[in-house]
Amino acid sequence: MQSTQSTELAFPDQMRRTQDANNLRVLLRRIQELEKERNKLKDQLWKARGRSSRLLAWVMLLLGAIALASAVVYTVTVLAFIGLGLTFWGVLLLQVRPAGYLRAELLESTALSPILIANQFLRELGYAGKAIYMIGENEQTVVFVPAEDGEEIPSPNQMRNVFLESPKGVILTPPGRSLAYLLAEELGGKSTIRDLAGDRLAQVLTEHLDIMKGFEMHLEGGRALIRFEESVYANLCNDLKDSTSIWSTIGCPISSAMACLLTQATMRPVVFEGETLSENGRIMEASYHIT
Repeated sequence: MQSTQSTELAFPDQMRRTQDANNLRVLLRRIQELEKERNKLKDQLWKARGRSSRLLAWVMLLLGAIALASAVVYTVTVLAFIGLGLTFWGVLLLQVRPAGYLRAELLESTALSPILIANQFLRELGYAGKAIYMIGENEQTVVFVPAEDGEEIPSPNQMRNVFLESPKGVILTPPGRSLAYLLAEELGGKSTIRDLAGDRLAQVLTEHLDIMKGFEMHLEGGRALIRFEESVYANLCNDLKDSTSIWSTIGCPISSAMACLLTQATMRPVVFEGETLSENGRIMEASYHIT
């Protein structure tokens, strides 16, 4: 009798657990669908940027041409001024995009100075080891530049200091950290390393932000190999290659940003192994070791 009662009591509990599990599966499936829909809408929004302004520009050009033609036919001075004004603003809207692309010269002038200061700082200290990107306080990405290669990785407690004696080195703010935060925001938050190697990051770099023509990331064991094609950072990286040691120790801003993304995605130290730049400056490759 007691066995029968316990079976009857256990049956509703089992039913509830089964129902809860089914509800959880439905909820997770719905969350995945919403995430896909969000990414799709975000892509559509990026593609739609600039379309309205270009349509408005062509409408203004058309109206301007009509006004100018009417001014000639009917000899109305007011229509001529209106036509000239509409034509001027139509041409201006076609030339100036709402996203506001930064010219490479402006990018170089704003990014070069702090990098040169960091390079002088490291040169005075005599530190030339390969940089190690790590998670510091408040989950901020920092870069440890050891005095020489082969130094141990600092412990989390040492992240609060700038100068370290054991292991010997210095902790700095990575030159690409702000760019990495921008990329993470465009990706929709924290990503896994598989997400970074997928199409999403390439789409953000080549279409959404339009800062390069091509991007590829290959994962081989504990290494990540990244290829940039016609990046707006190419000239800056070339200048750093010729005039600083930052290029070989920490990396130029775009390579540094990738190291920050890899560090945030894996929550593990990432060693910057180096980068190469083709003779024509079109192709740049960088390699990283995830410890």
